[in-house]
Amino acid sequence: MSKFLGAIDGAQTIPEKIAVIQAYLKKLEDAKKERAEWRKQLEERANRLQEQRDALRDRRKKIEDEKREIEDQKRAIAERRKATMTEDQKKALDDEEKAVEEREKINQEREKETEDQENATEDQVKEVEIQEKHADDVDSAQDAGSSLILLLAFSSVNGFSTFSCVS
Repeated sequence: MSKFLGAIDGAQTIPEKIAVIQAYLKKLEDAKKERAEWRKQLEERANRLQEQRDALRDRRKKIEDEKREIEDQKRAIAERRKATMTEDQKKALDDEEKAVEEREKINQEREKETEDQENATEDQVKEVEIQEKHADDVDSAQDAGSSLILLLAFSSVNGFSTFSCVS
């Protein structure tokens, strides 16, 4: 900003001062466009993260459904064990129980993976929220700075010393 103010003060004629102001306004406009593009990218990332959250929520629901089914199967096996059985029936029940235990292990692994993905996604969501807050702060500061620059620039064009306005 001091570079800009120095350029305004250094300009000898009103057309030169106006040219400096226009160049600075162009820079501000370009910066605003860049921030708008950055915001758009942040919004797209936030949308992708929300889709990822939704998919993980659905996956979590399926895992919970699977847990309930496994528990139901375990109870059913325990009930059937109470009945009198032949050796072949006992063997078949043992095999069924092993299959249920294997299914339970796989489901636990899926649950752990899902939990890790949920944590990573939440970390990314927090990062995007911080970046959005930063973008808001930058926009506010840039808007305030632009207004001040224009006020100082027009004061300078009208013959007032820029630096005396700042002091």
